[in-house]
Amino acid sequence: MLVFHGEGTVREREAHLYEPGIRVEFNEKAYNNTNLMLKQLNEDIAPYLNRQQALIVLDCVLFHKTELVKQIIQQQLALMMAIVPPGYTPCCQPLDVSFNYPYKGYLADYIKQYKEQFDLNYNHIWTTSERRVLLTKATGYARRQMETVCSRNIIQRAFTATGILISPMGDENAMILIKDAPNWSFEGWRERERQYEETQVKQEDSDEEYNDLDTRLMGEAELQIYFGNYNVKKLTVLCKMRGIKGYTTVYRQEKKRGLIRLLVDDFQRVRTSGACSSEAININVFKDSDIEVSDDDDGAIIDSNVDTEYKP
Repeated sequence: MLVFHGEGTVREREAHLYEPGIRVEFNEKAYNNTNLMLKQLNEDIAPYLNRQQALIVLDCVLFHKTELVKQIIQQQLALMMAIVPPGYTPCCQPLDVSFNYPYKGYLADYIKQYKEQFDLNYNHIWTTSERRVLLTKATGYARRQMETVCSRNIIQRAFTATGILISPMGDENAMILIKDAPNWSFEGWRERERQYEETQVKQEDSDEEYNDLDTRLMGEAELQIYFGNYNVKKLTVLCKMRGIKGYTTVYRQEKKRGLIRLLVDDFQRVRTSGACSSEAININVFKDSDIEVSDDDDGAIIDSNVDTEYKP
């Protein structure tokens, strides 16, 4: 599922260009929420269960833990629900452990191949609509690659390595292989969960705008795509919040691209230095900002290296 910034009217104009089989949703924040989670449960997961008992493992984010979501999972779908403890996502979430790396590689491969179709001297100005369509095509390609026997084995091994598919009796614990943690331990995870919950600001009535950005798992291209969903004002606020120098002198016509470049470089610098393994962005800081810049530039970026003009 891809979530883009915008309203349903956009879909009416360009849906016929999207890759078949790729779910595309729109909302104001271009971010998952409770409504989308419920839609995934009812339309994507329920039809495949066939009344079989199953375990569903979710990240520790607010929209996975609302009472309505829990009710649908536990009562309507009769699933056993498990939450990856806070702080353990990079090493215990199967997608992060094995799936994301090859999947994102396929995305990058498709986009690179698509760009190579054009002459080097062809200076194309990408529209926001074109970027959305291209991302659906890349997602379809990546999904097909991950449906091969080899890729399916990678996914299955990830569920074993993270301890999800092993015996609950403890006799298969030796099969657990936590990434970057040979001496793994879940000791104290309840206390960490309590501390994590205390950092969450407002639940449903806050538009669920808390995003945990883990820089260990995001490469340069992915960071560019992520920050491309913010407008110039929000990018400026993030630069100021992180103490990045030079954000006030970025050339106006290249404002968005320049701010994204500063943020990507800063995140990669922090990750490389080992100062921290992940950075959490509390998007509520935008509401209190006194920065006055244009707020008219939205739209995701596929590749900021493309010489393009970013339009709302």
